[in-house]
Amino acid sequence: MTHSPALARYVAVAVALVGLHASAGAQPADPKGLAHFESKIRPVLIKECYACHSEEAAKNKKLRGGLLLDTREGTRKGGDTGPAVVPGDAKKSLLLAALRHEGKAELMPPRGKLSNEIIADFAKWIETGAADPRDGSPLQGKRFIDIAEGKKFWSFRPLAAPAPPEVKSAAWVRNPIDRFILSGLEAKGLTPSKPLARERLIRRATFDLTGLPPTPAEVEAFVGDKSLDAYNKLLARLLNSERYGERWGRHWLDVTRFAESGGYEFDGDRGGAYHYRDFVIKALNRDMPFDEFVRLQLAGDELKPGDFFSASATGFLVAGPYPGQTTAKTLEPIRYDHLDDMLATTGTAFLGLTLGCARCHEHKYDPIPQQDYYRLLATLGRTDSVTRQMDANPEAYRTAKAAFDATHAPLAQALAAFEKDTLPGRFDKWLATERAKPVAPWLTLEPITATGKGALKKLTDGSYLASGKADKAEAYTFTAFTTQTKITALRFEALRDESLPTGGAGRAPDGTFALSEITLTATPADPAKKAGKPVTVKLTRAATAQSGAVVATTASGALKAARDPGTAFVADAPFGFEGGTTLSIVVKFDNYAAGRVRLAFATATADASAPARPQSSGEILALVAAQGGKLDGKNRAAILRWFRKLDAPTEEAFVAVERSLAKEPKPPLMPVFSATSGRGGDVHYLIRGETDRKNGVAAPGFAQVLAHTDVNRWLRDPMNPMSAPKPPRVALADWMTDSNTGAGHLLARVIVNRVWQHHFGKALVRTPNDFGAQGEPPTHPELLDYLATELIKGGWKLKPIHTLIMTSAAYQQGRDTNEAATKADPQNLLWWHVAPRRLEAEAIRDSLLVVGGSLDLKMYGPGTLDENVARRSVYLTVKRSRLLPMLQAFDAPEPIQSVGERSRTTATTQALMMMNSRLVRAQAEKLARAVLPASAADVPQAVEKAYRIALGRAPTDAERQRMTAFVQRVAAESKAPNALEIATADFCQVLLCLNEFLYVD
Repeated sequence: MTHSPALARYVAVAVALVGLHASAGAQPADPKGLAHFESKIRPVLIKECYACHSEEAAKNKKLRGGLLLDTREGTRKGGDTGPAVVPGDAKKSLLLAALRHEGKAELMPPRGKLSNEIIADFAKWIETGAADPRDGSPLQGKRFIDIAEGKKFWSFRPLAAPAPPEVKSAAWVRNPIDRFILSGLEAKGLTPSKPLARERLIRRATFDLTGLPPTPAEVEAFVGDKSLDAYNKLLARLLNSERYGERWGRHWLDVTRFAESGGYEFDGDRGGAYHYRDFVIKALNRDMPFDEFVRLQLAGDELKPGDFFSASATGFLVAGPYPGQTTAKTLEPIRYDHLDDMLATTGTAFLGLTLGCARCHEHKYDPIPQQDYYRLLATLGRTDSVTRQMDANPEAYRTAKAAFDATHAPLAQALAAFEKDTLPGRFDKWLATERAKPVAPWLTLEPITATGKGALKKLTDGSYLASGKADKAEAYTFTAFTTQTKITALRFEALRDESLPTGGAGRAPDGTFALSEITLTATPADPAKKAGKPVTVKLTRAATAQSGAVVATTASGALKAARDPGTAFVADAPFGFEGGTTLSIVVKFDNYAAGRVRLAFATATADASAPARPQSSGEILALVAAQGGKLDGKNRAAILRWFRKLDAPTEEAFVAVERSLAKEPKPPLMPVFSATSGRGGDVHYLIRGETDRKNGVAAPGFAQVLAHTDVNRWLRDPMNPMSAPKPPRVALADWMTDSNTGAGHLLARVIVNRVWQHHFGKALVRTPNDFGAQGEPPTHPELLDYLATELIKGGWKLKPIHTLIMTSAAYQQGRDTNEAATKADPQNLLWWHVAPRRLEAEAIRDSLLVVGGSLDLKMYGPGTLDENVARRSVYLTVKRSRLLPMLQAFDAPEPIQSVGERSRTTATTQALMMMNSRLVRAQAEKLARAVLPASAADVPQAVEKAYRIALGRAPTDAERQRMTAFVQRVAAESKAPNALEIATADFCQVLLCLNEFLYVD
């Protein structure tokens, strides 16, 4: 493809400067040299040198050594010691010596030597001619970007609707794609390669769509199916498989720099980040229209508020690295870096544009003014990450809740009727009876919990009977609640019981016990009332105690007693908290414990032998008295809490409702790491991208070169220009997916290019993340536009595009030995064959699990960092600081930035990984058990079966003979009892280490 003259003028970016023109002595433009200067040299001069070596420095009387480095002429002329730069001669260039801190040259910069990489950039610049567009005074203007000219570039033009060309060898054509491919081949006098054998074709198709190898049964069925639609049926089955979303989801996650941790030095985990991965897989399996797929990732939380699936989609925006520690000083620069990561990834992922290159200056190569960058950034300006608690299946909850409400409503109505019609009478009757009883100063404690080494059984009189084996040095712990605020004393009673030794009160063989200590801690029951802090109450034995046992009070308030059947302990001061008090009472024994105990407390001065009433009664009387002797009032709920213990019908009425409420369904909320709006402030234009050099507030907007109408059209409802502005991210999504007047035509080109890339190994545009001037032009621009047009016509559905590509004769080619074609087209730009390609790291690992019969097909949910688990690799946790060794060995990318095409290296470490990995050996052993021969005579059949499982084909005669001999020899040489199994496992591991296992034709 050739560029238009307009584009050629546009690409020469460094010579189109506002307010400048070349002087008579200006050097001819060198595009590569100028590009190097603009990207590597000028930024360093501005940052490191202009403070002391510029006209501005001279005006401020800070010029050093008479050296001006802000113009080409000043750099050539040099300062007091001679020329700073001699083009083509690094040795004579004093600037380079100063940067290297060599000789007698002034050290530059004074604060310290620059990195070796930067110095090497300066050396390269000088040696290649020191290209420098600066003429006259220092550059004050900006690079001129002609938007109208930029729109003529191939990727920014609206989609054409090219008709498939006519070809001579029409018999080869299976669909319109083939006409575009064959037309190019015929123009060069070349022919396509022969079709791939069917057993190879099913392996290619299955790996392409699912990332897994076909089973021997699937291969046999396809090879044996002679129907005309056998291949179409195969593709339909693979596209409908849930494995499709897992395979193509992993491709997309590369593009989105997906990870589940923040990176940097702390690399904190992101709970719920995996929901974005699950969204991608589910969306692809559903064949969600790609424009909707994009819209949800940019603004799902705003397009569908509260929707789990849509919120998960916005994990795209916030998937990038983020520091785990910020300070007031670094917060703003980090915020702009975070926004830049979002915008740069949005640009490369969806549009194949390096938008981030316009952060500090006008884009050097593409028609993206710095103004457009900051207006785009403003659409994301209030975006930040958040972990939401959400229900993945709210419909299921709504259904269960409706069923519960229908069952619960009659019970609630019955309780309401009881409280209105029956309860008042029952309560008044009880209250009258209780008031008629004699005054009882003690309240028998009604613990919420009672524990000891053995069980403590509650008896009807409020006492607790110990059971189980009696041990020495036991302790009982009681917790209780009270609304009383003036507790004065605690009474401990040891009661006789016929179940105890000699019928006594103690658990010792002679029926005795030895009380050693009682500790009482009082805690406010309602922290919200801020009633006070927990206190340990100091108790002293009452002078009116029944027994004559000696009680000693230690400095800490501990109490000692012996064989004490009933003892009262008086608090130093009344205690209790407003809003209720939780009592924790620990009763310890020196020797054997009391067998049957009862506790009571008093709210006034009382004799230890005075009678007691149930705590419930005392609590109710106090609560009723506080509100004028009536049930209704602020204490009603507290009164009923105690009354239920005393009145069975009331308890039954409340328990029926409470039992029902205990079964009330709750939404199963889970954390979802996603994007949110509303945080952060305005986005400012930044001079040189520096946060301390703001130059006004940027309003949300879009790239002018991708707007074929008013650039502000998408900010409001186009049918109602007077409407309120849309949420900025919604506007961004609308512009991005508008294939008529917005960026949609480029969006379509980029995604069909990615689909082609993963089917052919290379893309039509071989720089899938860069559709700009620095990227490669498409090998077949008309075909690219045809595919993009078909995508949009088909409702943005990707599965039909897969089918269209894979049913073409071009896709079904093998790779012929063709010297003429190799010489004429060594890079296969004309697609005269389909080259074998190595599987990605995840596909290699998953294939190992498949042939070993181990693969766990469980989908979705949290992953793991254990690479030896049997789940598919797409579900392994991606932690930036702990990338998994096996995946790294086979070029899994680091999730720092968008990766459009993975590297494919060949290294010895890969072979060593396959030979020494525990996972590989384990799967080889499992494969061996699946094909294990009964005897040495059956080894040929085992070899055949293993080949079909691992490689999808039968071995050749030579392979069968060689591998049979190998297994038999290893088994014969071994003295192990399972020698044949070990030899078979060795053979299976050999198969798994073959290139053929790691590559797909």
